[in-house]
Amino acid sequence: MGELPLPTLDALTRPFWEGCKEQRLLVQQCPETNRLIFPPQYRSPWAPLLKPLWTQVSGRGTLWSAAQPHPPLVEPFASLAPYNIVVVSLEDDPRVRMVGNLVAEAGGGINALSWERLRPGLLLEVEFQPVTQNTGSADETWWFPRWRIIDDA
Repeated sequence: MGELPLPTLDALTRPFWEGCKEQRLLVQQCPETNRLIFPPQYRSPWAPLLKPLWTQVSGRGTLWSAAQPHPPLVEPFASLAPYNIVVVSLEDDPRVRMVGNLVAEAGGGINALSWERLRPGLLLEVEFQPVTQNTGSADETWWFPRWRIIDDA
């Protein structure tokens, strides 16, 4: 299997990825309305003259939706299939949703969870998994937010 593509790191996304490295889930917040913002924006949608602030959220949410990609897919995704892609509605503000993967256990693979276990409303918690890849001149480690089930009731 080939290496997964790494995210683009720039001034807008750097605080999010630095938070992940520190095991903290960060999203932006409007300084005027206190509403959460994700994905990151240069300006608040509710106060366009103000720059959003970064804030830590609980890292809990519910499964809002899920998909299971199947081949034909391009590499390196074809080698992982079937795997899950989930949309998580954050507990801190259910209007804010993050896309990611659901894992069966801490450090588990994105293709190790039975599709039959996925259903809307499952309570989830974020965990951060290190992914190390050689970027040509050196190894680079990114910490990816993944989600795991905390209540299967």
